[in-house]
Amino acid sequence: MKSREVWKDVVGFPYYRVSDGGVIESRKGATPRLLKIGFDSTGYALVVLCKDAKRFTKRVHRLVLEAFIGSCPDGYETNHKDGIKKNNSVKNLEWIKHVDNIGHAFEKGLLSRVGEKNSQAKLKETDVLSIKEYLHKGLTQMEIAKMFNISRGSIADIKKGRCWSHIVFEPASIQKLLEIGRR
Repeated sequence: MKSREVWKDVVGFPYYRVSDGGVIESRKGATPRLLKIGFDSTGYALVVLCKDAKRFTKRVHRLVLEAFIGSCPDGYETNHKDGIKKNNSVKNLEWIKHVDNIGHAFEKGLLSRVGEKNSQAKLKETDVLSIKEYLHKGLTQMEIAKMFNISRGSIADIKKGRCWSHIVFEPASIQKLLEIGRR
């Protein structure tokens, strides 16, 4: 048997309600209607609410937490326990400190410091394979750095294994890996 959704008023927005499952309802007019959910560029669910003839875009997860748990404590932010941004059930949401949220994201595999998954990465794995091949062929670090528009120090770090150490250069298999990377 499926349980019924619990509804509460959206904090600060008369005429709107939010369910414990993350559904937003407008109670303007004679008949309540469910609002369309949009998504921002990072995958979070958004709704547009109106108050005093002004439009406000709000993230659904915050509306759910504020209605069912309470306002966000200072220094805290929203966490999706299962790591799925579209799951805005109150059971899946919590307020946690930023450092804990980042740790949770690494645990869930949503963030990575390794290779292309690192948000600061300027190279792709196929680039690093090429760099290692050029080093093997004897090109200078400065020549390679100019080819990839990165510093000579970055090339030195790759050569010494201080970064991109998970990319292993094997001359016999380099062509096959580069072909896979171009697909």
